[in-house]
Amino acid sequence: MGFGETFLRLLGATQTESIDASSYEGASQILDLNQPLPPELEGSFTAVIDAGSLEHVFDVQTALRSCMVAPDGHFLSITAANNMMGHGFYQFSPELFYRVFSEANGFTVERMLMTGKSSTRWYEVADPKTLMSRGGRVQRLPRRPPRVQSPRRSCTRWNVSHLIGC
Repeated sequence: MGFGETFLRLLGATQTESIDASSYEGASQILDLNQPLPPELEGSFTAVIDAGSLEHVFDVQTALRSCMVAPDGHFLSITAANNMMGHGFYQFSPELFYRVFSEANGFTVERMLMTGKSSTRWYEVADPKTLMSRGGRVQRLPRRPPRVQSPRRSCTRWNVSHLIGC
């Protein structure tokens, strides 16, 4: 079993898959997320969880396409947002997730949350496009590196029967 399968099964998952570039942590699928997923895996998961891989993939556009879930599936990302120089290739702004997982692309962002590393406080992050249309912007000057937590849903029904961690 890979990195998160035991935990996901405790949450009720009946089938799990994990993807990694190496077999080091016991992933069930050894794949390079810089490349498109094999056709048999595309859109086959009801939930995709990115618990800190996306910022380590150089071709983030291809990796995001690979994280697309089945209709009514969910995508949950937990990733560095700021102050993490030297950790991966990227630090993601909430703006990226709001645009990629927009209704125009067939998704609904259910909620976007941000927290500081080792913090117990959570902050809801509004869509920057909405704020900018009113002359505002999303700004946070943290003492600790924040993390963006953002569950997203494709627009149909969801059932937690098949999970993948990338």
